[in-house]
Amino acid sequence: MEVFSFHSLREADLIVGARYCGDPASNQIQSEPLAPLMRVGNQGGIRFPSHRRFAVLYTTWGDPDWPDFADNELGTLTYFGDNKRPGRDLHSTRGNQLLRDVFSALIERDFRSIPPIFLFSRFGPGEGRDVRFEGLLVPGLNGTPPSEALSAIWRTKNGQPFQNYRASFTFLDEGVISRGWLNSLVDGGHTPGPKSFEQFRRSGRYRARRAPRSVSDHRTQSEQLPMGDERKMIEAIHDWFETRPHDFERCAVDIWRMLAPATTMIEQTRPSRDGGRDAIGTYSIGPSADRVALEFALEAKCWTPGRAIGVKEVARLVSRLKHRQFGVLVTTSFVGEQAYKEVREDGHPVAFVCAADIVAALKSAGITTVALTNEWLEESYPPT
Repeated sequence: MEVFSFHSLREADLIVGARYCGDPASNQIQSEPLAPLMRVGNQGGIRFPSHRRFAVLYTTWGDPDWPDFADNELGTLTYFGDNKRPGRDLHSTRGNQLLRDVFSALIERDFRSIPPIFLFSRFGPGEGRDVRFEGLLVPGLNGTPPSEALSAIWRTKNGQPFQNYRASFTFLDEGVISRGWLNSLVDGGHTPGPKSFEQFRRSGRYRARRAPRSVSDHRTQSEQLPMGDERKMIEAIHDWFETRPHDFERCAVDIWRMLAPATTMIEQTRPSRDGGRDAIGTYSIGPSADRVALEFALEAKCWTPGRAIGVKEVARLVSRLKHRQFGVLVTTSFVGEQAYKEVREDGHPVAFVCAADIVAALKSAGITTVALTNEWLEESYPPT
């Protein structure tokens, strides 16, 4: 990993994954690294100079109400605006005004007026004000209508409803951003940008940065299990269904629909006749005029968070898959290392939806706290 000291930031290139350090001699706001690195202000999630020739997004990845999320395999980012308190208009912040204008230009195909956008994240707890460079962004997603890439969503805080933006971006396929181009952006010069950005400005075409996992790769236990308040959300779900596992199957079906909206049909099987499958359904792919339905079988495991799904349980699902079916395993816990590795290395078509995935699905649906989780459970799955 490249590490740039505070005193070298004005000359540093931007390298995806590199660490840019704050001033170790001070923990004051003036020690924040983005000001000297990018010549922007030292506060806020969305920052840009007065000429708006570029913008900087900053995230901690840790806001439970506004869960920014990067999908490195697809090269996409979901990012929330900075109107995060009630009592203000959606466009009362300069950051949200920028989002409005950038995505309006995308809809109007005025690509040359769209500035480059740079994403940085908090390096980690206990690391002071250090940041990591995550990549170069442009608004919108390949295959998604521009009008759907920015949406105003409602939230309630302290009993007061208000709106904020949810924006979709694409990471461009660039690993290094030169200091020469950054200086040109700051000074008003005309140095050409990276090839993928210039291509976007000419045609609106996305050359996305995609970073798929290796075929044999698997998620670790820590990647599958949430922490903190997110862990409490999963525990609330487990406790609600602990004595009603068949009711959890219905919940698992709903979670899968959140994650896979192209699911066209799904129904629970009867408890005594499920043959190891708690639900069966179809998932559609292809153009709307010629859809192809893939069959799948789903199994639900309402297990105590921290108890590993083992080889035996996963093999049971695999053995029940019919020809040309894929499998889905939804659990409030995690899949053990050996079971996960065997499925990936043997090429079995099984999707694992673990505790962290359940939390991500709920957050996407606006269920972001333990209290909201309990309300959702009470309304959707009351005890019979």
